[in-house]
Amino acid sequence: MEIAVGMGEIEVAESGHLLGAVGIGSCVAVALYDSYTRIGGLAHIVLPYMEEAHDNSHPARFADVAIGMMIDEMKRQGARIQNIGAKIFGGANMFPEIIPSHSTMDVGKRNILAVREELKRHNIEIILEEVGCHIGRTVLFDTGDGSVLVKTANSGEGEDQLEMNMADKIRVLVVDDSAFMRKLLTKAIESDPGCKVIKTAKNGVDALKDVAKLKPDVVTMDIELPEIDGLACLGYIMEKFPTPVVMVTGFSEFLGEETMEALEYGATGFVRKPKGAISDNLGQIKEDLIFQIKLV
Repeated sequence: MEIAVGMGEIEVAESGHLLGAVGIGSCVAVALYDSYTRIGGLAHIVLPYMEEAHDNSHPARFADVAIGMMIDEMKRQGARIQNIGAKIFGGANMFPEIIPSHSTMDVGKRNILAVREELKRHNIEIILEEVGCHIGRTVLFDTGDGSVLVKTANSGEGEDQLEMNMADKIRVLVVDDSAFMRKLLTKAIESDPGCKVIKTAKNGVDALKDVAKLKPDVVTMDIELPEIDGLACLGYIMEKFPTPVVMVTGFSEFLGEETMEALEYGATGFVRKPKGAISDNLGQIKEDLIFQIKLV
C-alpha cells in the first residue's frame, strides 16, 4: 500500500507499506526503521527549528519537533528505540545562483544539520545519507525491509516513477494579476502532458479561496498581487493549507529581499518571469517552470 507523505507530514506504518515523499529539494526526508518489528516512519521536514518560524501551527514541519513525534508514534505502535536506525535524504540548495553555500539562507544545509543534531540527541544512528547538492529527489521507503529508493529529478527515470503513480496529472493553480501572464503560464504548463491548470486567479483573495476549495497539487504565484500580496498569500497557504508553491516573479524580486522572505515562508521553487519579445516568452519560461512544478 502506497502512502504519500506531504510537506510537513509524518507517516508511520508496519510492514507492507511504501511511504513516499515527492519533491525533496531543500526539505529533508528522514526514514526511521526498526528492523525487528518492521515498523517504519517517514518525515518530510521543511525547516530546522520551530522557534525561528513565523507560524508553528504545523509542528511536523520542523526537524527539532518532527523526529521526536515520529519516534513517539513508532514506539506507540511497538517499535523499540534501541533498534531504530535512520536514513536521511535531501537538503539541497536549489537556488545556488542566489543563495551561496555559506549563507544562513541555505535552508537545505541548515535542515541537514538540524536533523543530524536531533537524531544524535535521541541516540539514533544514521546508517545512510544522500544529502546536499543542487538536485531534487523523490524518496520511496519500503517498510517491509527498510530499503529506500531515491529518484532524482534529472535521473532520466519515467515520469510515472517520479509521481509515484498517485495521479494522472499534476493539478496546478496559476496566480498572477496579468491576464497575459496567466495565459502564457497556462500554455507553458499544459505543454507538458503530465500537468493540468485547473484554474487561474488574478489576486490574492481569489487565490486563497481557490486553494481552499480546489486543493491543487501545486500553486504558481507572483510576488506582486493586488488585494493580498504574494508573500502574505504564501504565508497563509503554508499555515492553513500546506501546498507546494512556486514563485514566478520579475527580475528585481528574483534577486531581492522578497526571494529570501518567500524561502522563509516555505516557497518550494522560483522561476524568473521572461523578458524580451512576446514571441520568445514561452520558450524562456517553459522549461524552468515545468521542472519546478514536477520537482515539488
